[in-house]
Amino acid sequence: DLNDKIDSIDLYITTPEGYRAGSNGLLVSEVMGNGHVTYHWRHRYPIATYLISMAVADYLVFTHDIVIGTDTIPMLTYSWHDDPGMAELNGYDAGEQMTLYSELFGLYPFAEEKYGHAQFGWGGGMEHQTMTSMGGWSYELSAHELAHQWFGDKVTCGSWQDIWLNEGFATYLSGLCYEYLEPEYWMPFKRGRRDFVVSQPDGSVRCTDTTQIARLFSGRLSYAKGAYVLHMLRWVTGDSAFFAACRNYLSDPELAHRSALTPQWVAHLEAASGLDLTEFMNDWYIGEGHPQYQMTWSQNSSGLAVIELGQTTSHPSVDFFEMPVPVRFKNAEQDTTVVLDHTFSGQIFTVQLPFQADSALFDPDLWLLHGQSLVVGMEGRDVRSDRPVIFPNPARNMVHVQWTTLPDEHLTYFITDATGRLMRRDVGALRNSSLDVPLEDLAPGAYWLVVNTEGGRLTLPFVKE
Repeated sequence: DLNDKIDSIDLYITTPEGYRAGSNGLLVSEVMGNGHVTYHWRHRYPIATYLISMAVADYLVFTHDIVIGTDTIPMLTYSWHDDPGMAELNGYDAGEQMTLYSELFGLYPFAEEKYGHAQFGWGGGMEHQTMTSMGGWSYELSAHELAHQWFGDKVTCGSWQDIWLNEGFATYLSGLCYEYLEPEYWMPFKRGRRDFVVSQPDGSVRCTDTTQIARLFSGRLSYAKGAYVLHMLRWVTGDSAFFAACRNYLSDPELAHRSALTPQWVAHLEAASGLDLTEFMNDWYIGEGHPQYQMTWSQNSSGLAVIELGQTTSHPSVDFFEMPVPVRFKNAEQDTTVVLDHTFSGQIFTVQLPFQADSALFDPDLWLLHGQSLVVGMEGRDVRSDRPVIFPNPARNMVHVQWTTLPDEHLTYFITDATGRLMRRDVGALRNSSLDVPLEDLAPGAYWLVVNTEGGRLTLPFVKE
């Protein structure tokens, strides 16, 4: 049971001479006799049953100490003979990663014993407490499994439904190693996880079927989407509150070296930030899918920018994702980032900019999980709340544009996809101040409808279901 941790263990492993046995905790003794060796490993921290491990091979053993403040933590690396150089390098990488995690989340939870790696014959890794099993040597795998010593080992998910508390955190912490230690890989890490999640329109972070191993350990949902939800919680609450909540969660006497459920993590985040995160968690943890954004903007000669921000969702379980949305306006010499409190689709914002912008970058630092999103600047035309309405949006077979003031009798329009590729050019007739545009020939996706009138060019985003 995930809630029933063993308070201590002793393991005695007897193997022929020439082999070494690695396990949890500290190596107490090696007793030789009759061509065999008995290894005694002792672990004196509470441990979930699935985190107990023993590994036996003709290992090469590398040792070095990790010094964090006044603490010295032994690091052991048990490697096969095929690539000892990578194994030793991985040990040093893990030392830097442990130092970072200790700064962000509190001292390595098992500092009175050790941390180690033991190579084994599976793909990936497994976060066995104080002695991770490694299927190979890589920077990100090392960071992920080490992160589990805090999130998954010290505090274990109290239900398999909450597996994201293990895997989402471990995935996100491996990204933090890039952010703090190898920053050139931070943006690719975020972009890769985001694109993986939005490659399909459905799926919740909460595990809805714990009887299916593939769903339980879904790389897209439990790992990548779980990590991105944490990233967005950091964005919504701010760095100070987010990392304080993490430390408080890990040190909570009701949770430390025990188990936790999602509401207990959220309670710590709400306490640190002062925010009510109910709506956020309903959308992002329980709900499925993700938003897509459509943004149009213009700026007048006095610097006032007018922005219209629309949103569609990829799954009907969430009708709208309320989020603070960052947009960066720039020109060749200056830039500034504004955050839009987006509470409904089609919302109009006005922002006074201190310079004339020639472009707008939507979510430039990748704080948000979103699918294909479109940004169009409308040169020489303000975006107004009284502009024509496009409906339904998303649409299936037909989309309509309704004017309050009658424009030309016949209008030239064209449709482009997200890359700007022309999909159709046509002339439409108005009926009751409405332009009807058929969509049967378009594949599902996000598009722009561009209409030319005597008053100027009108650009409207829409989504074909």
